[in-house]
Amino acid sequence: MEMTRLKPVNGHVLLRLDEKSEKSTGGIILLDESKKPSTTATVLGVGNGIDDQIKPQERVIVKPYAGKEIEIDDKQYLLIDARYIIATLD
Repeated sequence: MEMTRLKPVNGHVLLRLDEKSEKSTGGIILLDESKKPSTTATVLGVGNGIDDQIKPQERVIVKPYAGKEIEIDDKQYLLIDARYIIATLD
């Protein structure tokens, strides 16, 4: 499925989550159970009812464990209600 065919509606935002590192900043290899979900992402699309604060291609910070994870063509995406986006990154 092409991403252009998947469009969020009703105040939802489609995100591509940033990759998490397999190692800590100190070089320690992290086990699966110790990894937290990514809280940074890039906006791919916005649904109707969302003001101009959130735009495609912006990087954002989201609340952990919010939204619905979707896998398309072996890539991970997140469909999230806009209220769970807590900040934008410059």
